[in-house]
Amino acid sequence: MKKILVVDNHPIMLKFMSNLLEKKGHQVLTAPDGLSALDILKTNIPDVIFADLVMPNISGEKLCRIVRSKPELKEVFLIILSAIAVEDETNILDYGADACIAKGPFDKMGDHILTILEHLDTVRTHEMPKEILGRESLYGRQITQELLASKNHFEATLNNISEGILELSEELKIIYANPAAVSIIGIPEETLLSKVFTKLFLNNHQKKIEDLLKIQKEKQRMVTHDAPFEMNNKQVMLNIIPIKNNEHKPILVILKNITSQKQIEAQLQHAQRMEAIGTLAAGVAHEINNPISGIIGYAEILKDSDQKQTPDYDILNRIIKEADRIAEIVKNLLTFSRDRHEEKSSANIKDILSSTLGLIEKRLIKDGIQLSVDVPDALPDIKVRSHEIQQVFLNILNNAHYGLNQRPLELSGDKFINIKCGINEVEGRNFIRTTFYDNGTGIPKNILNNICDPFFSTKPPGKGTGLGLSISHGIVNNHKGKLLFETVEGKFTKVMVNLPIHAVQS
Repeated sequence: MKKILVVDNHPIMLKFMSNLLEKKGHQVLTAPDGLSALDILKTNIPDVIFADLVMPNISGEKLCRIVRSKPELKEVFLIILSAIAVEDETNILDYGADACIAKGPFDKMGDHILTILEHLDTVRTHEMPKEILGRESLYGRQITQELLASKNHFEATLNNISEGILELSEELKIIYANPAAVSIIGIPEETLLSKVFTKLFLNNHQKKIEDLLKIQKEKQRMVTHDAPFEMNNKQVMLNIIPIKNNEHKPILVILKNITSQKQIEAQLQHAQRMEAIGTLAAGVAHEINNPISGIIGYAEILKDSDQKQTPDYDILNRIIKEADRIAEIVKNLLTFSRDRHEEKSSANIKDILSSTLGLIEKRLIKDGIQLSVDVPDALPDIKVRSHEIQQVFLNILNNAHYGLNQRPLELSGDKFINIKCGINEVEGRNFIRTTFYDNGTGIPKNILNNICDPFFSTKPPGKGTGLGLSISHGIVNNHKGKLLFETVEGKFTKVMVNLPIHAVQS
């Protein structure tokens, strides 16, 4: 006796199969479609599955592929019962099936079914005939050929559009996904089908999506949400469309990946903010530099007229030193936020790094972070847009600063950032490598490949946009360089920026 699952959307066919197989002593389970079959397979592993090809709620073709993708169903003998065997050149090997029987007169079809079952115990699977049994006594039907042509046209269209298309059952389980949807979601089709749609999103988004689906169901009209949802580290817009006049009440969901669009918008907003900062900084610099120049000038006069031995002489030196530091900070701010369209020019990595540290060094020291910098004086120049490389360095230091501040209190040892520059040869080319090494929280291995993706961030809302490393990666690539990472979660992060050395023309 065998446990047999029969999957067919026609109740007469299910009744016929149940009667035929139970008379021979087999245990029979039935399912009206692929989705119901998958629910049964969660708790029952049959010896044999009979599956129709054309069914609602996950077709027989896709059911076969799902079955073959599951290790626990590897030994199941899979038989296709095809009502379109004459009109469609079905290759059972493409579906992973072991045999195929054409639907026809019940007596002849029943003979083929019982013959295959009788041979299962004596014939190996690979020795089973691969032709479609019972096909020779059937004739092609024009209407079926036309419907198949229409279906193939429909599938070709859906397979080649850029938007993701999902069909959901009334219970919100995915019963169809086109290649674009599979790509956006990032889950293989065999695994994706039968999943609950809302479970693909972050927990805080699931309730909102459930509300949108509820509105669509009540009003029976298309629902669009203004703001994107995050899915597989992508920004996705949803259009939810009811399919009317269908007894199964399916729902169509269109997924539009707007990650690139949002990245461009964010970069544009960033550029606009930097332009505004530049304009503001120019005005602030004018207002600050004038009084700073006066402070330095008056301090110099007092210094010249004072005796070096008096206590006031040291105070005057401190006034001049602090005023010079303010002037340097203003200069660095102007450099960082000036016009982004300048050409690349020769620059020294030490100067760029020094300007960057002028913007963040005090904050690092205030938080108890030890900073060490090792940059040789004789390093050759690089050809860059200095303000962009400064932006990259500042972003890396900000991330290290944040990571060090997240260190658990029980960790012993000082917090530190070590910066080192040197010449590094990669594939026959010389680069200046700037390495930022910190003993912060590190980066989890499972997200390391995603940290440069737009909008990807491990920081809580309000602490980061998820664009810093994405923009930095783009800047370094535009300079023909490389942004590299080494990390161990809970121990350290090492970020290396390789920039090509500027060859001086003789």
